[in-house]
Amino acid sequence: MPDLTPRTIVQLVALDETGDSYYRMRWPAVQLAAQAPHWRVINLDATASERYVWAEMADLLVLIQCADPDMLPVIEKRRAQGRQTLVEYNDNHYDPPVWSPAADQWASPLLQQMYERFMVHGDALAVTGPGLERLFRSKTTKPIHILKNHFPEDPLPFAALQQAKGNQIRLGWAGSLGHMADLLAVMPTLKKLLERFPEIKLCLMGNEAIPSLIRVPEAQLEFRKWGTIHDYYAFVKTLHIGIAPLQDTGYNRCRSDVKAVELAALGAVPVLQNALPYRDFLSETGLVGFSSLDGLFERLVGYLLHPAGLEADARCAHRYVQAQRLASQRRERYELYATMLAATPSKYFWPQSAGYHEVSGTPEPGTPSQKLLQHGRNLWQHGAHPAALQVLGGAVQANPFHPDLALAELRFMHLAGLADVPARLSAYAQRFAEDARFALFALAIEKNLHKRAGLWSDLAERLAGLPRCAADFYFEQISKLFLKDLRADPGIYLEAGECWLRVYPGRADLRLEVAQAAERCGRFAQAQDHYRWLQGALALYTDNQAFLGGVSPKTVAAWSAALHGRLHSDWSPAGEDIY
Repeated sequence: MPDLTPRTIVQLVALDETGDSYYRMRWPAVQLAAQAPHWRVINLDATASERYVWAEMADLLVLIQCADPDMLPVIEKRRAQGRQTLVEYNDNHYDPPVWSPAADQWASPLLQQMYERFMVHGDALAVTGPGLERLFRSKTTKPIHILKNHFPEDPLPFAALQQAKGNQIRLGWAGSLGHMADLLAVMPTLKKLLERFPEIKLCLMGNEAIPSLIRVPEAQLEFRKWGTIHDYYAFVKTLHIGIAPLQDTGYNRCRSDVKAVELAALGAVPVLQNALPYRDFLSETGLVGFSSLDGLFERLVGYLLHPAGLEADARCAHRYVQAQRLASQRRERYELYATMLAATPSKYFWPQSAGYHEVSGTPEPGTPSQKLLQHGRNLWQHGAHPAALQVLGGAVQANPFHPDLALAELRFMHLAGLADVPARLSAYAQRFAEDARFALFALAIEKNLHKRAGLWSDLAERLAGLPRCAADFYFEQISKLFLKDLRADPGIYLEAGECWLRVYPGRADLRLEVAQAAERCGRFAQAQDHYRWLQGALALYTDNQAFLGGVSPKTVAAWSAALHGRLHSDWSPAGEDIY
């Protein structure tokens, strides 16, 4: 007999209008409440003041894309009470396209490290597909569950969808900024198709810059600016053919197959890349994907010359979604959540009844740790040093997983002249082994010049192994501290300066300082090499200053990636490697 004990699921979510908010947070919660009407399923805004109490007391806590370090002690309290926590990350945040709106935020190694902390502390990890499962397998020993995106509603009958599309064949693509290079890469192929079949219409939906980038005859182009998820569905309903190119990048390998599901559900035949995200969809529908630009052209020409084949494949894909990919039919989320519930329900008095609830809660800017940090700084500035140390020490004890608290405590201890700073630093550097700020703190307090030089070289070697964006994150702090040392004693630190130039070869300010240090040490040839580099950089800057000021680095990066895709047109299926 099924267990009908009332239970409470709390999901901390971003209540916005993005596709992720609907596919990963809102729609699954609605379906969950329908499948388990005795459950109370609460989507609580992740910034609400109620989040810590509700998170601790929920029968199951689900944290989606969480980076709030104050949730880590909550997870541990829940574990001590026999309650589990599921965490979810649904993007490859290590390797986003640089033109993506999320790229700047995800460039922070501190954010990446915090995500990894949650993967380790949570009881299980949910992802959207096999790419993320492979990527995160090396980050945690906890179980990883693939919870695919499914279509949220029963689609219209296939015949009704086709009738509404009209007679003119509409070939379409839609995507966010993160997909821009994928579109640009296939545009020569699509233009060739439009020349051969001038009667068809190319329909695009996305960033408003797209029409100026693709140069398609106005009569053959229909463009819609990116809007809500409902605007997107309305657009897809008009298409006969939907293309989903995916260049073979680490980020693309970790996408879900939701675009294929949407196209099929809304009556368009999905023309899919032979890529990891679409592997299962292609296998289960029997559709044929493409692995090159020539293959894409042949697939599209085949459909345009044989409309009956187009309709048959579109019908097949629509039937598959109806049978296998409707959220109302899928129970894997319910089954996972049910297995993670503790034996004894929470005794907390919830203000909501059974069913689905979307709760904005009481807005609370900042986190408890941020408030404690500010309180400790205020005490220190007003001369209450023992009280400030007590506040920070208590904060670290309450949340030993927060590197910012540990760093603040170390700084106050050092300023107070306490003798146990080295021992405490050693412990924290081991606890937060990936956080280079602790190595920088060790450098800041090291008095022996030769040891400092060795530490600088060691840190440069360590950062050389990071992605460029992660190394760039630390540059300002490194530059400020290292250049002070280099100017004070170039003989000791010149070798370390050369190490840092291997990490930051394009930083002209660092190169000038190293050139000056080499000259002071009598290494004139070495200095001359750096000055010649600077001469070339200055000439390039002088000739192009006005022009480069108006060029978007992200646009250039997207075009570069698109051209790489055109030149390496054999887009073979993605393999096991994610990076």
